[in-house]
Amino acid sequence: MHTIHRNGWRCLLAAGCLWVGVAHAGVDTQAYSAYAAYKSGNYEEARRLWSAAAERGSTDAMINLANLYVQGQGVARDLVAAAAWYRRAAEAGDPVAQVHLGEAYEAGSGVARDNQAAARWFREAAAQGDAQGAFNLGVMLATDFGAGLEHSSHAQRVAALEWLAQAAEAGHREARTLHRSLQSLMDADSR
Repeated sequence: MHTIHRNGWRCLLAAGCLWVGVAHAGVDTQAYSAYAAYKSGNYEEARRLWSAAAERGSTDAMINLANLYVQGQGVARDLVAAAAWYRRAAEAGDPVAQVHLGEAYEAGSGVARDNQAAARWFREAAAQGDAQGAFNLGVMLATDFGAGLEHSSHAQRVAALEWLAQAAEAGHREARTLHRSLQSLMDADSR
């Protein structure tokens, strides 16, 4: 029994050293705890942990908080609060948040509908290589900000082709299809 007790302490000591090693290696152990809480349905605990991480500047935590507000998990559904968290992460340079904020502006979800602001945020994300940002911007331009393909100018279509090509090169499958279709349309128009 004495051997088991001694081995138990060795295991605890080893686990403690491993935990300290993980923490010192730059792994955000609080993020793992927040994800674990979220996955187990403890949304209030996930929100608490992500709030603390967001206050330390974690854009991932800001995005996760925004998603909680969009879905109404652990908080009352609040699209204005969601947009505010997306904005905070977007302004910190996170391309995923920039796409979400652009989509919020495009839909008027928690912010006033503003296609120019949506395009700005999509462009910010696309400039960092984000495929979804490039795709969204390409579609906006190709359709003259949702008015329809027949309303877009030649210059908008040329720019749309560039953004769709960038998204396709980054692996966005739908962008490849739309790029081919738009290119075919432009080729037919030039004949």
